Amino acid sequence: MPGIPPQEAVTVYGGYVRYYHSTESCRDLARLAEERKLKQVLACCGGGDQALTLLAGLDKKGIFWAFDLQPAQLFVLAAKALYLLERKSPPFYPSFSVIQKMYPGRISAQPPDRRRVDRLYDARLKCFRDPFKMFQKRFLYECDGGLFEDGQRTPFWSRDRDYCQCICRNIVRLRLLRGDLFYLDHFFKPATVDLIYVSDISLVAAQDFLLQRISATVALLRRGGCLAANADSGERFLGNGISVADMLERNSSRLGLMAGGVSGALKVFEKA
Repeated sequence: MPGIPPQEAVTVYGGYVRYYHSTESCRDLARLAEERKLKQVLACCGGGDQALTLLAGLDKKGIFWAFDLQPAQLFVLAAKALYLLERKSPPFYPSFSVIQKMYPGRISAQPPDRRRVDRLYDARLKCFRDPFKMFQKRFLYECDGGLFEDGQRTPFWSRDRDYCQCICRNIVRLRLLRGDLFYLDHFFKPATVDLIYVSDISLVAAQDFLLQRISATVALLRRGGCLAANADSGERFLGNGISVADMLERNSSRLGLMAGGVSGALKVFEKA
């Protein structure tokens, strides 16, 4: 069985962290999890907030796989999960510096390059209808690999004891896997998955090769299972390709998917 539990992940993974906070709506993910019976879930790891949010809705006999190519991101998710297990009172969400102190020498991030942020902002200013909002959405937290921390950018459940108890109850069913969205079929059997969650991923183009690989990933879904993707990729408004959600929407019939509409900040596609 692929993947390892959080207790092992914090001893195996580590390195340079690119993402710590989520730029996506965890409330929309919570609603999605409430609406579906989730026995097996595959979710992009990223900073871990989205995966932990979905984990709360896992069936009591289910299993949850968080995947990412970057070992440092898997470490962050594992460390956040273990922090939750240890906390008896709010806050239930650790800062990056707290994680660094808990696990000395395991993770690091480059100092933020504010000058690079300024250059990107000025270069794209004429393209933004609401430039400050757009600017905040992504670059205030991450730019050129430099990690930006914002204590206000925490998931809605960071002080919600009941929701955190739901997460903690299912941490025993969490497994972390170093893998890529386009090669998940190397680890899992077809028609066995209830939900695949795709984070804020941007592609250079919807190449035939990528469509072939995403088709193999879609085949992992049970009939009636769904693939949820962020509806508004942070890369798209910079003109750097297309989002996974866009690629799925444009090729839904070819991939055997039915558009399930937009749920808040998510686009949902169901397996026909």
